[in-house]
Formats: sequence, structure tokens, C-alpha cells
Amino acid sequence: MKGDSFRKVGVVYAVECKGCGKVYVGQTGLSVEARMEKHVENLEKREVHSTLVDHVRTLKHTVNCDEPNVFTFEKHERKRKIKETLLTKKLHALAFNEISFKTLLFGMKEEEEEYPAFRLPFSIG
Repeated sequence: MKGDSFRKVGVVYAVECKGCGKVYVGQTGLSVEARMEKHVENLEKREVHSTLVDHVRTLKHTVNCDEPNVFTFEKHERKRKIKETLLTKKLHALAFNEISFKTLLFGMKEEEEEYPAFRLPFSIG
């Protein structure tokens, strides 16, 4: 990870699975650098269970925590969760985690227009 952008706090990010090409979409109030360190730490602990950890352990895949894709910065937690949800919804065929902000109504155009379309910095399929 390079640059100051990995030290900025409040991010929506995605981590690609090397085994299947799917992505884990997440959000954190920490820096993406600190969050990736936590993911690596959780993957090394036997007692930790999360969507990312369970995917890796169950399927015996690996994820690329060294090269997370940062989509946006957002200091407000609720807005960050909405952005995470919209990205997860957009990537529904590729994302292996569930939508976290379950109260968001997806049929409302205003909600999606408030947040610009997410562009993937990696190829799909």
C-alpha cells in the first residue's frame, strides 16, 4: 500500500479474493491500512469469525490485503455504510459479503443519484 490515501480515515474499500475473483466490500472509520492489518490479524486467529475470514477458511482461498481498492472516503459512519451498501448492491454477483445497511430501499433513484457511480479499479470477469 502506498501514499497518504491509505492513511486517511473513513473509507469504503474492496478486497479481491485470489481464489474465485469475488470481492469483499467493507467500510471502516479507521484508515484502510489499519483495517487491512486487522483483516490479516483476524485471518491468523482461529477464534475470529467474519464474512471475510469464513470465506477464506471454508473455501481455502486467499485474499489480497496488500492491494485493497479504495472507492471513497467518508467521515460520517451512516453515509459510509450507505456507500458500502450501494457498492455491495452494485457488485451483487461478485461480492461474497451481505448488504450491511439492510434498511436502504434500492428502488429509490434519489438514493443512488446522491452517490456517484462507483468505478472498479480492477477488471470484472
